[in-house]
Amino acid sequence: MAKIIFSAIVCIAMFGSLASAAGGACREANGTAPVSGSCDAYIQCRDGVAEEMLCPDGLLYNEKSTGYPCGYPIDVECTEPSARLQSAQPTDECPHQFGYYRMGDASHCGQFMNCAAGRGFVFDCPVGLAWNPATYKCDWPDQVEGCDAEAFLGFRCPAPAQRSELLGEQEQDYTFHASPDNCQLYFICIEGRPRRIGCGEDQAFNQETKQCDDIENVPNCSADIIEKGAQIKAARLNAAKEPLASPDCPVPNGRFAAGDQCDAYTECLEGVATPKLCPDGLLFHQRTKATGECTYAPYSTCKERARLQPANGTDECPRQFGFYPNGDAAKCGVYRNCAHGVASITKCPEGLAFNEETYQCDWPDLVASCNAEAYLGFNCPAPELVDGISPEVDVSPEGELRYYRHPQTCKKYFVCVNGHPRLYNCGKYLAFNAQSKLCDFYNKVPECYALLKEKQKLKAERTLPVLGQALL
Repeated sequence: MAKIIFSAIVCIAMFGSLASAAGGACREANGTAPVSGSCDAYIQCRDGVAEEMLCPDGLLYNEKSTGYPCGYPIDVECTEPSARLQSAQPTDECPHQFGYYRMGDASHCGQFMNCAAGRGFVFDCPVGLAWNPATYKCDWPDQVEGCDAEAFLGFRCPAPAQRSELLGEQEQDYTFHASPDNCQLYFICIEGRPRRIGCGEDQAFNQETKQCDDIENVPNCSADIIEKGAQIKAARLNAAKEPLASPDCPVPNGRFAAGDQCDAYTECLEGVATPKLCPDGLLFHQRTKATGECTYAPYSTCKERARLQPANGTDECPRQFGFYPNGDAAKCGVYRNCAHGVASITKCPEGLAFNEETYQCDWPDLVASCNAEAYLGFNCPAPELVDGISPEVDVSPEGELRYYRHPQTCKKYFVCVNGHPRLYNCGKYLAFNAQSKLCDFYNKVPECYALLKEKQKLKAERTLPVLGQALL
């Protein structure tokens, strides 16, 4: 109770003096307006009557919102100089009543907490990704300030090989390295920083081809992984064969895929068979000859049989469970995670698009339902030919590569792969060097260095008057 009284006194002290001005703050009969000098206070107008309001602790007033006027700081542009905020109302779990907060230190940056009304809910990023408090998204750890990618992933990129002096030899932008602990994992090193990639449960990383391959083609896998991969492959082959003649049990206890329906299965207990259905949106996955479970479509062994139970959709979700794109080919970095018919909106890391076939964030040009050009806002220029040859083209296993600086920022650039763009980010302190086709220090990129100096000059000019007022 004492905390509540104290908070009320602080709020009155901070914002009570503005009440007299609230009456003339209504620009419209109904709506909201900002309070000068504050980022989390606003004026609520109802039928022309103004009332001063305060956003919940941790949220800021969003003047652009057409619904609830308070939002997370990442979604709000508060440009008030020396803006004040209400005093924090921390709990044992949360620094503020609302917000998203990273957990762990620089070597444990894959967890975050969602605080709602002072209660903290802990979430894990997908394996290999780190929580980025600057974007409120799970991101590559090398893109997250304060995250030690090497310590977090347990892998340090080897020193780059000495560049050949042969004419025309291209320096590699990235290198591939097998995981020393698991043949089904590998690391992509970009400018000496690692990113962890998984091959899936029935494949492994082939060091010769630098890509995921069938486990039998990768000799350095352990006996357990080879055996598990063989079981999964056999289960998928069996699942694709003729349907079961009856729901009888092949063995007394186990779960078995139904003959003609991907989300149905038979559960056997002491030789007694019971037909069952997976929750709407999930498919049965035959893991071994006698074991299986309901899982998401990309992870199921049922690939050919298309019959499913009737959809039990809601206003938010086409089925009760599953991951679904938002339906807009120009906004394919957002997808819906549906559980029990309720959708949670999730965003892919910047520049990636949701791939409904794999349930992963992927390059937009590899996602059939995504318009990479519209999504990224960039069209790859037609190559300039000299004597019928394009001089600036690089060649990779994926095809022809061309590099272009982002038209709006020096920190980003596009790699055009076979004429379709992919967005890359140099990070906070580097700029894209169009000549070397690499991220470089700003002073090595003259045009970007000049822009940086001009930006620093303008920032200093804006700061000086504020400092002068503080000294008066």
